[in-house]
Amino acid sequence: MSETVLQQAQDKWIARVLSLQPSSSQAAARPGELTAVRLATLRKTFDNVRIQAPEIAIRPMQEIASELAVAELTAEDAGAKLPPDAAVFKTQVDRELDGLKGKAQGIAAGHVADWQRQIDGLPAAGSTPETKKKRAEAINALLGAVEPAIAQVAYMLKLVGGDSGGLDVIEVLCASLKEEYKNMIPARTSSGPPADLPAATKPPIALIGDKAVALADALKSTQALMGADKQTDPNVVEQAVALIKEGINHVEAKAELQTLKTWVKVKEEYHKRAKLDPELGKAFMAKMWWYRRMLVDETMTTLQRTYDFTWGSVGSDNPESDYDLTVRTHGKKGKEVVRDYKIVELANAEISKDFGGTPPGILFDTNLYAEAAVNAPAPTEGQKADPAFKAMGAMKEQGQDVGALMKLRRYMEWDEYDDYKQKMLAGIADPAARKVAAQQFEEADSLYFVARSEQLMKAEAQHPTTTDGKPTTDVIAAIANTPEGQKQLLALAAKLEHDDARAMEANNAIYLEKMEEVRKIEGDYDTEKNPQKQAALLAKLKSLQADATFFAAEAYHSEGPLLHVVKAGQSSKLEIEGNGITYASKGEKDAAIEAKKQEKLAGLTANQMLQSFNENLGDLLKDLRHYASDPFPGLGFYRSSKYIERLCDAVGLIVSKMPTASGPTVAGIKLGGKAPSVVQTAVAGLVDIRGEKKGFPDATDAEQEKQAYAVEEMTKVFPGVTTLPDLAKVIGAFGREVNAAVRSAIAGEMSTATPGAYFGTRAT
Repeated sequence: MSETVLQQAQDKWIARVLSLQPSSSQAAARPGELTAVRLATLRKTFDNVRIQAPEIAIRPMQEIASELAVAELTAEDAGAKLPPDAAVFKTQVDRELDGLKGKAQGIAAGHVADWQRQIDGLPAAGSTPETKKKRAEAINALLGAVEPAIAQVAYMLKLVGGDSGGLDVIEVLCASLKEEYKNMIPARTSSGPPADLPAATKPPIALIGDKAVALADALKSTQALMGADKQTDPNVVEQAVALIKEGINHVEAKAELQTLKTWVKVKEEYHKRAKLDPELGKAFMAKMWWYRRMLVDETMTTLQRTYDFTWGSVGSDNPESDYDLTVRTHGKKGKEVVRDYKIVELANAEISKDFGGTPPGILFDTNLYAEAAVNAPAPTEGQKADPAFKAMGAMKEQGQDVGALMKLRRYMEWDEYDDYKQKMLAGIADPAARKVAAQQFEEADSLYFVARSEQLMKAEAQHPTTTDGKPTTDVIAAIANTPEGQKQLLALAAKLEHDDARAMEANNAIYLEKMEEVRKIEGDYDTEKNPQKQAALLAKLKSLQADATFFAAEAYHSEGPLLHVVKAGQSSKLEIEGNGITYASKGEKDAAIEAKKQEKLAGLTANQMLQSFNENLGDLLKDLRHYASDPFPGLGFYRSSKYIERLCDAVGLIVSKMPTASGPTVAGIKLGGKAPSVVQTAVAGLVDIRGEKKGFPDATDAEQEKQAYAVEEMTKVFPGVTTLPDLAKVIGAFGREVNAAVRSAIAGEMSTATPGAYFGTRAT
């Protein structure tokens, strides 16, 4: 765990090259033959697996035993025997597996007894709203923990041929509790559909007449340029900044932010004031929203005048939304190139300077990303046919895919991710495609833990702490690279992330360091003349950039969702709405937005859409985890609906971009028993609730009515879904099927046997 990320990155590239071709020093193994390299891998896997809980360890231990048994039969068919060391290892594995089988029944009985105690210890059902809510909250938490564990233990018993061990009793009790919980969820107090709400607009500002019009026009024209990835006009932005300063008490806003210190506290203050007086609360939030816009835009425009770069945002006008920015091109000062990451660093420092250095992500919910695109020339026909050139393209696709899978790994537990991977791989029939997929998932897992380790070490370098009386750096360095060590690492990472400012400070620093490395590679790319080497550098650059964005707050890790969701979806709307054209009707404008979106989507590949699918699946799991502590599922249902819609949209686009023979297979995959297009339409109402386009303004409790509506609608879409874990299970099964089908068809685009010699060599 103490290896540097740079070394890990270098190892990663060498591993990619070596894993996709036979070693030059040995012939490819015959089917079933056990090579020395494979035996070493099995030993390492065995050492990791044997320290896991039996219910987790049995499946991989059986797989090791099966592979060794096949190797023994293969050797016998050839008139030979397993090498002595392999035979000894096989005996060790068989003995360990027998021991696990012997423990299985006792393990199951222990779990059953523990779960029974938890069920018996639930708060009593009371008659008051408080006692009902307390019991509902406890049932929800218990079901979330026990239901997946029951499935795991049942699978363990199935593998060893054991009896139910009392699991059937617990399953019946859980089913009864789920029915009780379902009946405790607050019902709607109205029967009609949600009403249209006023279109989201920027908060009011104390400007009237020509000045109000001038501000609106300046912001609209600026947003249109941002939507088209064009450089903003600093004169127009500065005009808007001056008008904002005139329209708010910016001195007061600055002083209040210096007291509150974080945007979370700003929003808490808004809600507190709104409860006492809604109008005063809105006035406070409007002032703070405009102050954020004023300071951030002023900072970016000052830097733009100095360094001549393009920046932009596609954020929402909702007062409680974030205001994230991207630096879209490198800058320049004279003949010197000023890289995007350096501009981000300067902007972060400038925005934070009057607020004790608090990162903008904490201070304003404003995260800055370095996203200057590399202008790669289109390959010639000769290059397309060149095996080495094609190999570098495959490496690029691999790197982006791993970046997307790191998002998925980020929001799954250790055993969840392993289970997801194994079940997904079981759906891939072709051994070569299965190998490529396994490699991608395993690399994402490894890099995820490398990233967590680096995050912890950076935080400790910035603000040292102790753990159990020792320097935390020593504790981190001593963590073994085993599943148990990984869990220990994640516990430390979770503790760090409870300190938002400290975690973000560490992440920002790592992000900028890694982007500096990316831009060094870009410099090499710009001066390289050999097309094959250029392709290799581009592949390496794209993959390391995906690794870097792991540390960028709430960022997409790969280019797929950036192109699908941001560039095609959000930017198209801004571009059309601010292009100065007057449309005859809303329908005509919507058609223009859709046409622009389709124009941008046309050039995307199935690989890129799979990246978008997996990242949006990861974001959905993040939301389901985030809202799991809420007593009832309504909030989590409507907050996560956006990602369900995007998943369905991504699958439809994947189908259109798949090889003709494979498209129908993906098109036939169901989500909860329904076609994804049907689900996409069905959750549209929840997406409107989430986006505050629709709601229940006349309800006594508008938020509670929204949540009750969300439960009602989600039950219509997925009749068996009662809790957030239920939804995660349905979506997870869909994700596995989609990944298996798509990877079966396009594995060749991420594999190569001719990687070339552009990443160096290493003795093995």
